[in-house]
Amino acid sequence: MIRKEVQEMKKNKNKSPHDQPLTLLSLPEEILENILARISKWNYPNLSLVSKRFLSLLSSPQIYTTRSNIGTTEPCLYFCLESSKNQFFDWYTLWMKPSETLTNDGDDDILGDYSLVPVPCYPHPHCVPYDSTIAVGSEIYLIGAPSESPPTSAIRILDCGSNTWRDGPSMMVARESAHAFFVDGKIYVMGGCGKDESMAWMEALDIKTQTWSSLPSMETQPTS
Repeated sequence: MIRKEVQEMKKNKNKSPHDQPLTLLSLPEEILENILARISKWNYPNLSLVSKRFLSLLSSPQIYTTRSNIGTTEPCLYFCLESSKNQFFDWYTLWMKPSETLTNDGDDDILGDYSLVPVPCYPHPHCVPYDSTIAVGSEIYLIGAPSESPPTSAIRILDCGSNTWRDGPSMMVARESAHAFFVDGKIYVMGGCGKDESMAWMEALDIKTQTWSSLPSMETQPTS
């Protein structure tokens, strides 16, 4: 019996690479990434357990660029809930495990189990809901401080692809309970700067360059 097993091992060893069975993990990186990008991202948590290679690909920002390029992006809901323990808020995303069921009329209905997945909150003193929260593509910008809190120029950015936080470029003026909106590639922020209101009533963040520029107050505009 042992001799037979040894003979089988020798046969497999002598086989050329073309005779070896083709597996998913043996595919080139670009092809494997393209395949994974066509699978619903709600399956990514389970797929990431398959191997370290899967985990690396699924946690890379590049796969979300690929999903965007081939048109397989999916809507995702993010929100925050107030914690009963302290003044901070916990961030969550709504995940759905899709499943297909066949109805009596022959049409496929997509059903699934929903669950709240906590988003790790960056240890930051302003990890709370901001009045100025702007979604730009797959990122969420949290701007300034919430109402009745010390003004801050800090910007926090949530990357929805990897569910990670990072520091954004600080504003030129510290603000509290400011107003913000996104137009033509720029985030405009106004108000909330108290005594500095006349000097920096509004400023704009260029998303591409990640730089701020100041816009004068309407009161300082020359009249014709």
